[in-house]
Amino acid sequence: MNTTLLRARVDAEKESEATSILSALGIDKTAALNMYFAKIITVGGIPFETRLEGYEYARREYGAEPEQLDRATKTAAAKIRRFKKQGKLIRVA
Repeated sequence: MNTTLLRARVDAEKESEATSILSALGIDKTAALNMYFAKIITVGGIPFETRLEGYEYARREYGAEPEQLDRATKTAAAKIRRFKKQGKLIRVA
């Protein structure tokens, strides 16, 4: 399996809390991110609903606007479709 290095800026407090929960589950962050990406591929998009209350949360927590979230969701879905068509994605069960 080819791998790539992923770098992201996340809220330190949220990262710490999430890491504690993952540790209690016996899962490291790399495994959790791989699981998240596999779910994105399986469902063909973000694996949770994005609705107005989600927009409000994203705006409050991150300053993201609904248009930005819609654009990001559509871009991700288009890339996933393209990668599937090109045979670059494999289904992970």
